[in-house]
Amino acid sequence: LVEELLRLGVRQFFIAPGSRSSPLAAAIAAARPAARPVSVHDERVAGFAAVGYARATADGHLAAVLTSSGTAVANLFPSIVEASLDAIPMLLLTADRPPELRQVGANQAINQVGIFANYVSWFKDIPCPTADIPLRNLLSDVDFAVA
Repeated sequence: LVEELLRLGVRQFFIAPGSRSSPLAAAIAAARPAARPVSVHDERVAGFAAVGYARATADGHLAAVLTSSGTAVANLFPSIVEASLDAIPMLLLTADRPPELRQVGANQAINQVGIFANYVSWFKDIPCPTADIPLRNLLSDVDFAVA
């Protein structure tokens, strides 16, 4: 995933770390110096940092935001609305619980599927990896999201 994002030109990553997103955060950190990860303590900061990054770059470079699941995702909402209204590119990489652990009353678990509905141009709830799902499916989704 990270290799494909880098191949497509995504270099800047704003990361609000959490347990569910740790493997991806570690992969981004391992891809330095090609990847430029910035760790922040709050999802709202990560979202608005991505908005600011796109505004500050001459050609509106896309930044990726990585968060954990549940209420962490909801904290991105104000920056997503602002980015949408100003046509600012942003890539959201949000973790979620596996399907069997959704809607069971777990702490900080919310239904985050489609949470940004009208404010994103594309959304995909990527399934858990299995041998039955070819890697090319994920890479195709990444290519479509960044395009």
